[in-house]
Amino acid sequence: MNVQTEHLDNHTARLTVELEPERFEKAKKDAARELSKKVNIHGFRKGKVPYNILVNYLGEAAIIEDAIENIGNDVYREALDASELDPYGPGNLEDVKLDPPTFIFTVPLQPTVELGDYRDIRLEYEAPTIDEADIEDVLEQLQQQFAEAEDTEDPAQNGDRIVADIHSTFADDAPESEDEDAAAPAKGDAFIHEHGAMIMLNEEDDPILPGFTAAMLGVTAGETREFDLEIPQGKEGFEEIAGRKVHFEVAVQKVQHVQLPEIDDDFAARMSENEENGPYNLEQLREKIRKDLEEIAEHDAKAAYAQKVLDAIVEQATIRYPEMAVEDRIEEMIRDLESRLSQQGLTLEKYFELAGQTQEELREAYRETAERSVERTLALREIVSREGIEATEDQIQAHIDMLVSQFGDQAHQFRMFFDTPNM
Repeated sequence: MNVQTEHLDNHTARLTVELEPERFEKAKKDAARELSKKVNIHGFRKGKVPYNILVNYLGEAAIIEDAIENIGNDVYREALDASELDPYGPGNLEDVKLDPPTFIFTVPLQPTVELGDYRDIRLEYEAPTIDEADIEDVLEQLQQQFAEAEDTEDPAQNGDRIVADIHSTFADDAPESEDEDAAAPAKGDAFIHEHGAMIMLNEEDDPILPGFTAAMLGVTAGETREFDLEIPQGKEGFEEIAGRKVHFEVAVQKVQHVQLPEIDDDFAARMSENEENGPYNLEQLREKIRKDLEEIAEHDAKAAYAQKVLDAIVEQATIRYPEMAVEDRIEEMIRDLESRLSQQGLTLEKYFELAGQTQEELREAYRETAERSVERTLALREIVSREGIEATEDQIQAHIDMLVSQFGDQAHQFRMFFDTPNM
């Protein structure tokens, strides 16, 4: 067997494998023997049909096809060993030539990472701050969470709560961008889809987008309303789609009058009765909220800072990987989406119908994010390897304990999930 290796630009290799004619002829004879057991030819017993008769009956192409299938995997494995390539995943049989018998495979290669001087990277870290407004927001959320709600047939007023199914899509075309790789949502793409959403109508602090409350005032249970809103400039988390128009279809299941509790010492005691050092008075509750917010903000800030550092490392690194790595990541992203949709009672097919999008379009929209994720993962893996970072078994078990503890009485069931070798 003669193996020629050619390295391609897309981090794959092409293996051209020329077989000994005798080996290929034997593969054809073996394939013919197996095929003869499956056909009925007058005058011959199954499995005893001469080769030339079988060729006349089935055609040589059918025999060659089976021969290629039968020995293809063996040829591929032997060629990999001979080439000493390190494959990322399964190879692909690209072509077969018969004279002389030659198999041509493409092989995705293991990614390679050249990090550069990653230890020299320095970025400023800005410590987060918590102000009184942040604490007030939490208190208001607790106030609404423990409000007394009563279903009503009256038209919804400011301060009422609705329970509704929300379906919304972008109502305008994406603006032209100089960045050809930018994946702006297209007209008809999903904005928000949620079932059984509980929404407080508040004209001073509009839910979702400005104008939502005004559009829903006067609605009654069982009514559906449709309207368009514009995403305002400066709305946090929506900077890249500011100015776009969104079409809403809101099917209201319930309208509820809401009685908010007073935020006082009694309220604080109710909120903290299960705390280790509780119950608290209002000032103590505010201090506990501040401490919790500071811990969350610090965690988020450090995570964001680590991401910026990692992106800076990726920016100066040379990272090569096959297209298969990106496709694998896109598959993971689609499975994650499907899982989130199922929690809302939606299927992936229904999502495509509502969003006016095909799976191919979704995959293309995910591509840039998938490429960035692959590069971050590969860079981080290389750093872990170079720095000799390891997680001990005790650390792993402690982290699993933390993860499953939130499931209470069902913790043992989730622990069984983590005990599988893959996990």
